[in-house]
Amino acid sequence: MCCSYLTGNPCTEYPGYREFVIATLPQLKLLDGVEITKSERIVALQNLERIRPVIEEKQREHGLKRNSEKVEAVRRKERFAKANTDSSYTTMGLEEYWSEKVPYTPESRIETHEYMQQKEKSRQETKNSRIEPRVITKYFAEDGRPYNINTAKIEFNLKEDILDDHDVYILDVAVYKHMDTALIKCDIQVNYVRVTLKRKVFQLALPDEVRADASHVKRSLTTGHLLITMPKASREIRISANNEHKSSHEKTNKTNHIFVQDFNKPNATFSELSGNNSSKCKKSLLHIKKQSTTPRMYNEYIEDCSDVPPLI
Repeated sequence: MCCSYLTGNPCTEYPGYREFVIATLPQLKLLDGVEITKSERIVALQNLERIRPVIEEKQREHGLKRNSEKVEAVRRKERFAKANTDSSYTTMGLEEYWSEKVPYTPESRIETHEYMQQKEKSRQETKNSRIEPRVITKYFAEDGRPYNINTAKIEFNLKEDILDDHDVYILDVAVYKHMDTALIKCDIQVNYVRVTLKRKVFQLALPDEVRADASHVKRSLTTGHLLITMPKASREIRISANNEHKSSHEKTNKTNHIFVQDFNKPNATFSELSGNNSSKCKKSLLHIKKQSTTPRMYNEYIEDCSDVPPLI
């Protein structure tokens, strides 16, 4: 060992400690950041026998002092434990206890560290007790009907309009202007729409069913509002259902009509089965011809030629 730092060590308070260290450690070249010279080492070796008893006496005194400090630390710890358990010990008494001066010993440093840990623990417990329990939001009733929820307490406007020959719902939600779009979530379903703004929920039940796949959402760059357009689904579904019912009814009637003719005359030929229909068609054509033809005007000056075939 050629370098040593004893700064902060209790031995630095002993008289002649530097000479004693230099004389007892001949290989040492640097002590507390100061280089050891040859002359300093010679003087330390000459005074070693005189300094040794003084250093040993100071060491014994320091040992007795440390023992008394340890005993005092144990008493202080017991008094502090009693103050925490005794209800009659006021807060003012605790403040006086911690404000009194004590020696800078390892026991006092440990005690201070434990006190800081206890204060931090009590502060966290107080903070956690003030936090309100998180309320679980219920979105639907027991029968599946969606609730109207506005925990964000934002303004909105729902109106009906016609867009591209379709009835639509237009919902204008007054989202905060400076809120980041990444914090906004929009969910459009058949009978409700839900907008989540940073764990704040806005849900609105719709009067009629809408087409969620054809709906779209836009956000204004100036006001920050959300504009949700939702086409209604009731009209289109109703028309398609009527057409489907009508077409299926016609197919059933045609099928039943053919089966009746087929089963009434199991041995009938194709000409017999189609006779009624062909006669009806001929009668209708003759009726049309009779209505469309006009009576021929007779002129006594016109003579018929036998070589010319009749026009009809």
